Amino acid sequence: MIDEMREELDRAYEKVIYYLGNRDYFELELRLKLYKKDFSEEAVNYAINKVKSEGYLDDYRYGLVYSKRYLLKEGGLKVISRLIEKGLSPEVAGDLIEDAEIDEREVAKAVLSKKMNETLTSDLSDPKKWQKMARYLKNRGFRDNIIIEVLNNLR
Repeated sequence: MIDEMREELDRAYEKVIYYLGNRDYFELELRLKLYKKDFSEEAVNYAINKVKSEGYLDDYRYGLVYSKRYLLKEGGLKVISRLIEKGLSPEVAGDLIEDAEIDEREVAKAVLSKKMNETLTSDLSDPKKWQKMARYLKNRGFRDNIIIEVLNNLR
């Protein structure tokens, strides 16, 4: 019985190392993957705690990389939502957005510019076009104050 448990702990650890060898994961993602493979809660906890203590799993480090990647095409609110879905607390997710040091206004301008080129829209003096572009940015997770500022600067 003890040998079987030890074997399961080792297999869970090896599986986590295999997963992390391919790409970074958040802790919650790894836990779910291990549970799907029918590992016991004890084996999952053992494997996760071991890789965390070895420095292979760090939600904050990966969260920062993840945030920077998505903040280049989405607003902070949407990225915060994504991070919360990945198992991070709202406070940590907010901190990661700040620590990413990406100018959300510039990203909003770039996203809007691309959209305006695709739709051949250049005149935002029409209130309906202005509202349409505002909704577009809002759906991509940009904050209201940034949306208003960016759109008003383009009028």
